[in-house]
Amino acid sequence: MTAPLDLQGGFLDRVRQFRRRYQGPEGLFWIRRVNHPAGAMLALPLYPTRVTPNVVTVAGLVAHLVGAILVATLPVPGPPPTVLVILLVWQLAFSLDCADGQLARARGQASAFGAWFDQLIDVVSHAAVYTSLSL
Repeated sequence: MTAPLDLQGGFLDRVRQFRRRYQGPEGLFWIRRVNHPAGAMLALPLYPTRVTPNVVTVAGLVAHLVGAILVATLPVPGPPPTVLVILLVWQLAFSLDCADGQLARARGQASAFGAWFDQLIDVVSHAAVYTSLSL
């Protein structure tokens, strides 16, 4: 497997190059400025490993479910530190959702199954989030 980038420069320079080369379609401001860069920070170190993009997708689902369970069991009103932890867990989950696509494109492993699987996991994740918030 060849490196997707010139490995010159520091980690953040390589992350910027990785993101520019492999990120998906542009999204809203938060997605462009936070999720895509964080996804690249997660995907770049995974590139030389055997971790598959589908494993990253499942990790995102687990993070979504952890956040949903915390919200569902949280007393109302929730303590601010716990709310902050939930927001960070969900931010990690959304960043993993960006990282899986970037990793698949970087490795040339993008497939119809992977795209379908990612969409399926997105639907399940969002249902868990919305359900927990409605409780």
